[in-house]
Amino acid sequence: MERGQWDTAESLMAQAVKACPVDANAQRYYADVLWQRGAREQALTHAKEALQLSGGDPAVAVRVGEMQLAMGNTDEAMKLASQAIDIDPRLASAWGLRGRVEQMAGKLDASLADYLRALQYAPADRDLLAETADIYRRLNRPQRALATLASLRETYQNGDEPAQLLQLEAQTLLALNRPEDAVVSYIAAIQRSPQSPDLLAQLAELQWQTGQMADAQRNVQQALAISPNHAGSLAVYRQKKREFDAWHAST
Repeated sequence: MERGQWDTAESLMAQAVKACPVDANAQRYYADVLWQRGAREQALTHAKEALQLSGGDPAVAVRVGEMQLAMGNTDEAMKLASQAIDIDPRLASAWGLRGRVEQMAGKLDASLADYLRALQYAPADRDLLAETADIYRRLNRPQRALATLASLRETYQNGDEPAQLLQLEAQTLLALNRPEDAVVSYIAAIQRSPQSPDLLAQLAELQWQTGQMADAQRNVQQALAISPNHAGSLAVYRQKKREFDAWHAST
């Protein structure tokens, strides 16, 4: 599992469950490999069995809750998150799960409170930091979002930041009316994910807005070369075609 050898891991975990069906860890890890393969219902069955065999281990409850949430069963996910918090109030993943349930329900303030509580116990958790920053941005608190993203950046070596982090940083900088800095973040994001038409289209539109017409046109064309029917790239091209043509005529 640690090496990503999921087929071999599934075969071995199936043998483990068959050899000792009352072993909670065997059931839990088998659930994980089944989930990885996309066998969600089967995975959930084994995860529930692991929870029962573990005597209600809060970490296992959170894992079952994460599966339930991914399958759209928000009530069950909330129930499991609360159950885990009651047993271990310092379990960051339980607060994070509850925050995700509330976020899905549109309760952004409650979600933020739970994410912040989770970060008290796991201050360097990358997923929690990213989710917290996104909530701040959606609550129109971009300065706090940017500060949280700075904390997230510190968990990576310089140059190793993922494209998603840099994209969120660019969007936050835009909310702070810093388009030139946002361009820099988008360019860094594309260096990490050069085949992303979404990033190229977003950068192109921003470059058009900041007068970087040649760069904007090049990035739209690159996005369409990667994905000719990409809706975002086509929208930018069609919306800006007159401006592109006028710019070409003037140059």
